[in-house]
Amino acid sequence: MSVKETVEARCPACGEESSATVWRSMNVTQDPDAKELLLAGTVNVFQCPKCRYESMLDIDFLYHDMERKFCVQYYPYERLSDDGFLVNFTTDAGPAIAVPDGMQVRPGMEYLTYPHIVFEMGELVRYVAFRDRLFELGCA
Repeated sequence: MSVKETVEARCPACGEESSATVWRSMNVTQDPDAKELLLAGTVNVFQCPKCRYESMLDIDFLYHDMERKFCVQYYPYERLSDDGFLVNFTTDAGPAIAVPDGMQVRPGMEYLTYPHIVFEMGELVRYVAFRDRLFELGCA
């Protein structure tokens, strides 16, 4: 399921406060039109209505393709300095993201515990394009 919401943001250039739509997650199998927004570079971008200043909103974002069985998780780079954030991950052969106790991962959806993790939205878009190309060639 795609999750988006409206948040209030203050323009770093002129100080104007306005609302912006942010995507927390995007399921392109259930919401295929959303993928075009991602590829166009408009997901989680703030544009000030007063001065037209534009910038990325540093918000965790999950891209999920159920058909092609992969997901990509974006985190702002600054999260690497947060030890509380890093304890959610493992370095052993288990899932890349620790699954909360009691949470069941449905059969066939185990890939959700192994997201490709990126710290730059451009890299997320490039990875999606890479996976799409593999799928087109029958390699995935």
